[in-house]
Amino acid sequence: MPLIGKESSRWLVDLPERAVSEIKSQKPFLELRAGGLHLVMQKAPVRLMSVLVAVGCSGFTAWWTAR
Repeated sequence: MPLIGKESSRWLVDLPERAVSEIKSQKPFLELRAGGLHLVMQKAPVRLMSVLVAVGCSGFTAWWTAR
């Protein structure tokens, strides 16, 4: 059932709070702690993942064909 009147405006007001609480409740994709460095990634960047996969596949292919 769609929200009407005060309920719909309250839903819009609570939206940022709910979004922040959802982000905080999720497990991070990557958490790296080394000395004073603390790196947390909530989700993987698509471009970074595609570059890593392409480089990994190319390297594997070069290694496999050189055998």
